[in-house]
Amino acid sequence: MNFYLLANELWGIVNGTETVPGVEASENEVADYNKRKRRACAVLASAIRTDLMYLLPEGNELSDPRAIWTALPTHLDHASTYSITQEKRKLFLNTLTDKMDPSDWMKKSIIVYQKLQQMGVTVEAGDQVKDTLTMLPKLYQPVECVVTAQLDGGSDITMQALTTLLENFWKKNNPNVVASGEETVLLAKPRKGKIPKRRKVRLVMYLFRVLQVVQATCTNREVVNPRSLNAMNMVGLVIFLLNVLHS
Repeated sequence: MNFYLLANELWGIVNGTETVPGVEASENEVADYNKRKRRACAVLASAIRTDLMYLLPEGNELSDPRAIWTALPTHLDHASTYSITQEKRKLFLNTLTDKMDPSDWMKKSIIVYQKLQQMGVTVEAGDQVKDTLTMLPKLYQPVECVVTAQLDGGSDITMQALTTLLENFWKKNNPNVVASGEETVLLAKPRKGKIPKRRKVRLVMYLFRVLQVVQATCTNREVVNPRSLNAMNMVGLVIFLLNVLHS
């Protein structure tokens, strides 16, 4: 919008740097100024959707482009109603799970509120915290109760303070957490009472190896390479073990 007004020599009238010609001005200069002033009003009004026309100033201010520009800063520039709606939509699409670091989730919400403020939509800090509490999963219900009680008691809680509370609560409930730079890694919990499959295979091979050594010692045979074990060798080892137990 600014570039269009500059290209058509209307920006000076809109931002107030170009004023009404004085008494010494000629009739042509006054007529040209009034013509560009009316055109500036028409350009600004046409930049607003029909359903937002009620936002235009009334009375004499309707013919003043400076008044229109001041009254509608969020609808005449990049911060349109659509972009504001899209930013608010990001808040609801930003979901938090039990395994997610809440500090990263909170950073995204804070960035959205900062963008909304730049667009002219100011959300009070208390309302930001209340809206954030409604999107927390059940895991953070204790934090929600504490913060809600403090807000009801008149305490001021910022988004940064809420981030610290959520992060401390999450780390307390996830002791197997190691922070490496900006990433957070959950350590795998060791399994109890179960032997990994690789260890089972190695244990069996080790037992057969011991039996081979015992068999070779008793029968004066060479020890078979464990990698060359086959069914006949295993059967021979089993028969040898049974004979030892029987004797």
